[in-house]
Amino acid sequence: MNPLQPFQGWRLTLFQGVVFAVFVIFGVRMYQMQILQHSLFQLAADENRLSELPVAATRGIIIDRYGSALAINVPAYNIAITPAGLPSDQGEVLRIYNTISALTGVPPTRAVANAANIPRRSIEELVAEGEGIAPYRPVLVAQDVGQRVAMQILEARYSLPGVDVQTASVREYPTGALTSQIVGYMGRIPAEQELELIAQGYNPAFDRIGYAGLEAYLENILAGQRGREVRQVDVAGRPIGERVAFDAPVPGLSVRLTIDTELQRLAEQALVNRIARVNAERQAIVTQTGSVIAMNPMTGEILAMVSYPSYDNSRFARAIDVQYYLDLAADPLTPLVNHVTQSVYPPGSVWKVITALGVLEEEVIDPNTLLFDPGDLLLPNRYAPNDQTAAQRFVCWLP
Repeated sequence: MNPLQPFQGWRLTLFQGVVFAVFVIFGVRMYQMQILQHSLFQLAADENRLSELPVAATRGIIIDRYGSALAINVPAYNIAITPAGLPSDQGEVLRIYNTISALTGVPPTRAVANAANIPRRSIEELVAEGEGIAPYRPVLVAQDVGQRVAMQILEARYSLPGVDVQTASVREYPTGALTSQIVGYMGRIPAEQELELIAQGYNPAFDRIGYAGLEAYLENILAGQRGREVRQVDVAGRPIGERVAFDAPVPGLSVRLTIDTELQRLAEQALVNRIARVNAERQAIVTQTGSVIAMNPMTGEILAMVSYPSYDNSRFARAIDVQYYLDLAADPLTPLVNHVTQSVYPPGSVWKVITALGVLEEEVIDPNTLLFDPGDLLLPNRYAPNDQTAAQRFVCWLP
């Protein structure tokens, strides 16, 4: 029989010390979480409990000097599907996808898209992605479908559970190619500009920006400021209760131009007629491009500004027509270029005003001085300045 081992008190002391240290650690951590980091964890809890939705701002319109519309906003209809609202039967879900596809042209599934060689995401993919993020949040599957399609879906909504029609606003250009070089057009935020514009409050998923003309140059004025709506949601992202906060959007400012649309139309027609006349007189294609400016010399107001040929910006109003854009970009007449502001030409007689002002300012002549112009100019030869036969003759008005 082995004798009893003597009790070693240091073991008990060590055990008690470990237990005490654990409680101290827990206590310190609880103090950090509940006192020192309370606001941080409260914010994290609020982020899980609250959902912030963007509220679009109305874009300012563009009108001419008499109030005729050059760029306006018109209602558009988007089709959205709430994943949680779809039936549990996959056959029914596929029927809904096929119905929406037949009306909008969006492929119902990835298999159909691959078979038809359609390079766009299917309804099935869009809904699956949205379901993984927030199943009770509507997912856009088709945009700007037209009023007729929207009404058909609304009439059949009881047989299309989970499907809804949302109203949005899109740009429209009533004067089209007549003022496209002035007004420009809009498009989705390019990938290379996303970070810069996100910092300015833009949302690449929803917002569009000006790409050319005044739509681009006056973007900060026309765009306005997006608002937000904060709602309380459950763990699945389903809205519950009233909205928690609402910041109203700030509409963009509208712009009135000095352009006279009717004068613009007359100037364009005069330019087209002049180009045709010059080519007919020369019996050859001398020129196919040109530009016209009509200015009020007393105020500097631009009354008409024509660049020919132009393009139809109404084809870019809802979405950029890629093939049309590529055709324009490849056109040797460069219709995407505003020849008034972007092309380089010799100044010609326009510069005579500057030289005349110069000699008047230097008192070389006075307003009553008469100068004889024989119609040609002899430029002396630099190597034989006194030999008139070696001079270069430049003809201006003489035949």
